[in-house]
Amino acid sequence: MRARKLWLVIPIVIIIVLAAGAGWGMGGIAHALPPAQQPAGVTIPYPGSLSDAAGTAADGAYTLSFALYDAAAGGQLLWSETQEGVAVKGGDFVVTLGSVQAIPATTLAGSSLWLEVAVRGPADADFTTLAPRQQLSEAQPGAGTDQAAPCAHDHFGETWTGAGMALALEGNDAGEALYVTNADTTSGDGIRIYSHASGNTGAIWASNLAAGFGVHGYSTSGIGVYGGSDAGDGVVGESAMGGKSGVYGHQTGDASNLGLGVTGRSDNYFGVLAWGNETSFYDSAGDVLLQGSYGEIFAEGQLDLFSNGEAFVDLDNDNNDASQCLKVFDGADNVIWSVCEATGVLSWGPQASVARTADYGERAFYSVQSPEVWLEDYGTAGLVDGAVTVDIDPIFAQAANTQQEYHVYVTALAEEPVLLYVTAKTPGSFTVRGATLDGKPAACSFDYRIVAKQLGHENTRLEQVDQGGK
Repeated sequence: MRARKLWLVIPIVIIIVLAAGAGWGMGGIAHALPPAQQPAGVTIPYPGSLSDAAGTAADGAYTLSFALYDAAAGGQLLWSETQEGVAVKGGDFVVTLGSVQAIPATTLAGSSLWLEVAVRGPADADFTTLAPRQQLSEAQPGAGTDQAAPCAHDHFGETWTGAGMALALEGNDAGEALYVTNADTTSGDGIRIYSHASGNTGAIWASNLAAGFGVHGYSTSGIGVYGGSDAGDGVVGESAMGGKSGVYGHQTGDASNLGLGVTGRSDNYFGVLAWGNETSFYDSAGDVLLQGSYGEIFAEGQLDLFSNGEAFVDLDNDNNDASQCLKVFDGADNVIWSVCEATGVLSWGPQASVARTADYGERAFYSVQSPEVWLEDYGTAGLVDGAVTVDIDPIFAQAANTQQEYHVYVTALAEEPVLLYVTAKTPGSFTVRGATLDGKPAACSFDYRIVAKQLGHENTRLEQVDQGGK
């Protein structure tokens, strides 16, 4: 059996408000498709756009009613159906006319057909009929075309436009809505789409309501997905699912085929921008997460770290291993400096501070090393009638353990020889007496140095150190 194919064109219409201060407006385009392989009739994909009287695009689930007439007004009703729960996003939707009640093929054979659309919003009690009706016109595809043969899509050089979607495609459960290949294996794009819209609209909007991909790009030798922009973001990825990523890159090559999961590059700014949790100053959710047992940052050349504010290194953030350290290695992978939660700062080699001099530049002053952990304090005091009790600085007394034995060294400041000696030591003070060589009480000043074990490290002495390698 042979039959004529129908090319259905639904022109964009001007929105007409049906009630004062309220109403709906819709535009749509239907493209030529062969009659569906259904004995009872045919179905037609119908993309459209829906907005309110103010021009605001609709969003949500709507009920749409469709009807075919043989006249622009009045006339005979030839076919009708109602589709409930039609998903409208950003004003755009796609339905299939005839999916509820198949359209008889004999109905589409008429020369003049008019489509009437009515809409009922989520908060509406009744339908609002849109006016005017939209005319469907018939085109002859040519003699000898079989009903079951596929449509020819020789649309090279054509431009499709629309108030809503210029093109809407709907695939079945097992196939693609659109599959494009490029026969030229050396150059050219499989598909290229441009958009001149502003705001949050794009040249391509892909959505998958199941568990698959919104966009799936694959290449055997080139780029799977390429995004470029002259004024905005080339590629934007978003995800609302916990544990998932807005953009995920995975390189599956083996050790002989080294590659990168994600590459970021800029000719005049940062190659990669990471913006993490900002809810608190000391939150542990940073801007970059290094997954796995070893987090590594490698620079093929010089590595610079910059900060416009403070910089922090938080050792053992989960507080489950007091032996965690920050280490610096030399070229032979030997530890040369470390700071550890348990042992403090360790240096392999002399420790020095640098002082700037007026005539000799910057010079190193080396620390005196000790097998035990000592704290020192210095001061000056004066004898009165040959004796004085010196109070220990209360801050020093709390940092050092003056409950245990500590040391006091004194040096007289006098014109004549003076004998100085410590006669008593308590946790908060020590007493010094002095006499001249003829046995009289001395009245001179003296310098003193007090040395005590640091509190908490009273028994630390020449501990074994094994920092290991990487």
